[in-house]
Amino acid sequence: EVGDPQGHIETREDLPTPHEFFVKYVRGAGGPFHGVGKPVLFKGAAKKMPAFHLWTDEYLRKQHGDAIFDQVETEKKETRMALPKEDMKLSQFLDAYTSSSLYSVAKTPAGLADEVFLLPFMNCGGFHKRLAETVTWISSGSTQSVIHSDSNQNVHCMFAGKKRWA
Repeated sequence: EVGDPQGHIETREDLPTPHEFFVKYVRGAGGPFHGVGKPVLFKGAAKKMPAFHLWTDEYLRKQHGDAIFDQVETEKKETRMALPKEDMKLSQFLDAYTSSSLYSVAKTPAGLADEVFLLPFMNCGGFHKRLAETVTWISSGSTQSVIHSDSNQNVHCMFAGKKRWA
């Protein structure tokens, strides 16, 4: 289930102030994560976003079917050998993803982005200016990526499903 604590990751049901978020989680001050950031799970935070309540396949098809996903992966177990599909309409993706190996890793299209927002502590102190992009991951489950390191810090917001971190 979304939000189940995994391993040593701190889980919170409340949201920190911008200052606490920066000191404790971005800087990881005073602990083993000092200088690199400390992972944390804000359980239930996504429930405050319109997308959490609105995003069903039916709703997305009706309201955003013409939105373009710039990248759709073609294999659920990533090998980095297969080329992704580019510029696929959301409606086409929704028609195929539950019966194929397709899953979305697209930059969030404008209309969908209006239904997702940053948590309040990220709207202060310039955090939002440092975000490179937002990405919409949609799959029917069981996707696997190769072991990798992202060049930027990540903020993941899950509306359904589960994610296993290694």
